Amino acid sequence: MFELGHPCLVKQWQRPTRLHLELLETNALPSQDRRNRAIAQLAEIGVKLDMDDLGVVIEGLENPGLVEVAAILGALKGQGYEIAKPMPAADLLLWISRWQWKIEPQLPQTALGAWVRFWKWQRQVPWMKNNAQDPASCGVGHFIRAQGLVGSELDHAHQAMHQAMAQADHPTAQQQLSRIEQQLISLIK
Repeated sequence: MFELGHPCLVKQWQRPTRLHLELLETNALPSQDRRNRAIAQLAEIGVKLDMDDLGVVIEGLENPGLVEVAAILGALKGQGYEIAKPMPAADLLLWISRWQWKIEPQLPQTALGAWVRFWKWQRQVPWMKNNAQDPASCGVGHFIRAQGLVGSELDHAHQAMHQAMAQADHPTAQQQLSRIEQQLISLIK
């Protein structure tokens, strides 16, 4: 029982019965025996336990950029103030009926989302002439148009990168990649 921190609770003048733990990642414990023993010890000292099989849930999604990044990186579940603030159970059904997913991972709307989409794209696209993408159809191109940045330094670097890729000019394309990344990072607030 003491291996789970019971003395720490006593030292802090906290009764274990005041704790309520939601166990999501029990597979992180090295063995099933140890996992079962730890859960039994917590229950034995009075800790209330909930077992949940949600899989991976991205937490801390506090603004549109973070929600967009989670979606771009393939997260299927998330929680945070940008998605919903704490609410009474009675309000949940109304919230569910009104909530809409507004993220399109291929078409970022935020500077953070555009930067992550660009980062991900760089790691997936082979540097070959016949792999050059139309500037208007890529995530950064969409972001530039959606944010009214046509004609900006970001737009010029973006156009130049696509042109260099189409011509298989790898050094120039790499320079423009760096410029695009710098511009996107400067736009992240």
